[in-house]
Amino acid sequence: MKIINLQAKNIFQAFLTIISLFIIEALLLSFFSVIVKDVTISYLFVYVSLTIIILFIDYKQGNNLFNSFKNIKKDTKGKLKNIIIVTILLLILEYGVNYLLIYLLGHASPNDVLTVSYVKQNIPIMFINAILLGPILESLLFIYPFNKINTLPAFFVYTILFALSHLMYSNNMLDLLFIIPYILMSLGFYYSFYKTNNIFVSIIIHILNNLISFMLIFIWWMWIKWKKIKKLMI
Repeated sequence: MKIINLQAKNIFQAFLTIISLFIIEALLLSFFSVIVKDVTISYLFVYVSLTIIILFIDYKQGNNLFNSFKNIKKDTKGKLKNIIIVTILLLILEYGVNYLLIYLLGHASPNDVLTVSYVKQNIPIMFINAILLGPILESLLFIYPFNKINTLPAFFVYTILFALSHLMYSNNMLDLLFIIPYILMSLGFYYSFYKTNNIFVSIIIHILNNLISFMLIFIWWMWIKWKKIKKLMI
């Protein structure tokens, strides 16, 4: 019973840490949005600033992240094949469910729509934000607080928080259905951490996933532009 109570307490503390970091992120975004007109650059400053804050906290707590980085090879030994198979299956399922929902609802998730609008606004900065800084910060934001409590309940809490954070821009009840692909995505990211207890494995998988997503978004956007140009030519 004491172990369960301690685990629940640690998970609750991790939850509060995530909420606190979210508040700091919102404050930083408000600050940089006043200074910089381009929202993509504002997000870049937010990602860098919040990452530095978390790295500083980690440094004060004993360099857990640095030790994880050094131990990637050891932590993944004998587990990599299983991690790759499970993650690929989960992400394929996530893409499948996502495109099925797009077909049924007639539109992408509000989060994806917003991402596309940012890509149109500033492709180079969004490439950095979506492919590199975003995955690093989201891993630090959602997984790092569970660094010392890598358990199934923590797995569940992370999955729900990560999925819900991507539904913040939803404006109707049907949009909440997009929580399904986001849950599958979060399972794919956290599974590697759950098996290795190494956050950098999850970061690498997150980066690769976002790279694929960014390429698909860019190809779709170029296809729409080409169709418009083609119509004008006719």
